[in-house]
Amino acid sequence: MVSGKKPNIILITIDSLRPDYLGCYGSSYNTSPNIDKLAKDSVVFKKCYSPFYGTDPVHTTILTGLWPETHGIIHHGPRVNKREIVKFTIKIKAENRTLPQILNKLGYRTLAIDWLGRWYRQLFIYYSGLLKNKARDKVESYYRFLIQKLPFPSQVFYSLFKALPLDINVHAYDSAKSVINHAIRLIRNVKEPFFLFIHLWDTHTPYDPPLRYTKRFRYIKTKYNIRVEDLLNRIPDKNFKEYMKLCTYGARYTDEIIQRYLGAISYIDDELGQLMNFLKQTGLYDNSLIIIASDHGELLGEHGIYFDHHAHFEEVLRCVLIIKFPYSEYAGTVVRNSKACLVDITPTILEYLNIKIGFGFDGISIKSLIEMDNHGGISREIFFGIDAEEISGVRRGIIADEWKYSMSFTPIRPCKRCGIVHHFAEELFNIEKDPCETINLVNEEQMIAKKLRSRILKYYRGNI
Repeated sequence: MVSGKKPNIILITIDSLRPDYLGCYGSSYNTSPNIDKLAKDSVVFKKCYSPFYGTDPVHTTILTGLWPETHGIIHHGPRVNKREIVKFTIKIKAENRTLPQILNKLGYRTLAIDWLGRWYRQLFIYYSGLLKNKARDKVESYYRFLIQKLPFPSQVFYSLFKALPLDINVHAYDSAKSVINHAIRLIRNVKEPFFLFIHLWDTHTPYDPPLRYTKRFRYIKTKYNIRVEDLLNRIPDKNFKEYMKLCTYGARYTDEIIQRYLGAISYIDDELGQLMNFLKQTGLYDNSLIIIASDHGELLGEHGIYFDHHAHFEEVLRCVLIIKFPYSEYAGTVVRNSKACLVDITPTILEYLNIKIGFGFDGISIKSLIEMDNHGGISREIFFGIDAEEISGVRRGIIADEWKYSMSFTPIRPCKRCGIVHHFAEELFNIEKDPCETINLVNEEQMIAKKLRSRILKYYRGNI
């Protein structure tokens, strides 16, 4: 550490955010001037991976430095069963192996603003849960009632409601403005060093930012544009179909929903700009370790999947990782060759703090990734998978150097959400030459496939 004073730690996860939609990752959409500005003071990892496409296992991985199979949470939301919670509680929580628990012992005030209310809420000194706003909640309830009762989706009705000064959402979650305003209130008078965990949801469906943000991108067109009616008609699962009806309300074509997604990024970026300005004005910015990450990406028409992340394609597993160290150490560094993973976040924080612990992690500190990047990067294995939600079957995979291999552990069947088959029984892609995963090389490169298959079977033995 540059200073003898303990740095503040701010960990921000942005749900379903694709890196290629940010300027600092090469996007031309101008969605993220404030994140791009922070990136100039930071290390940007061009190749960062998530181990899973579900928020709950990934957030638990971020807060423990362990793969989902190690910490025990392998489902998402209501599908998380009692056995998983017991394993996590006995093996991880009871041994004080989580980042918040370690920082609690070091005198940090651990704060979390996250509306989901999962098992890791008990790890923090303060955990927000869903923030209360009576005026917003009342208007939102009225809005949701009306759009479900109106016989036809109305762009005019949607636009009128979204133009109101309140942050009105189709589903009950805390908007970026509510979250960032609450974060500033929390840390304004904190005396001890703090660890602040912020979870932003606006880039997750229903992509529901204020209308002025969507209008910024109304001229954006994509090659995946289809009628919303056609998209809804092909969804076989009744519950998911109803959910997508709400998410696409007021739109005739899917490009209008992508414009909302871009607007949601821009909305989050504006609010993060407010947070960064507050940190600078109060003198907290320099001595803060700030991490921005997405828990996974999103499919916006690629591979036939719209507005979801229930498969293991690059668009889903590739995620954002930006780390600003105190006093902007490593400022302007771009790691292009070494592959990072969200499992590396906790080991990186603890190494920076020079904290010695009596147990290991599945992740590594990113310092070695930075130092070796100009020499071709570090070779490592990144495991992903366990489609435990049984949307399209159980699948596991591995990324090693330029190769990405995955295999199914259940019979191949059409996806319950899309009605199409997303993956073959075995897949092998050269993701350096074929990042869109169009050419399955499992038959042409049988030796490589065999080697990676063996690594998966060895790693997951006992978990299959």
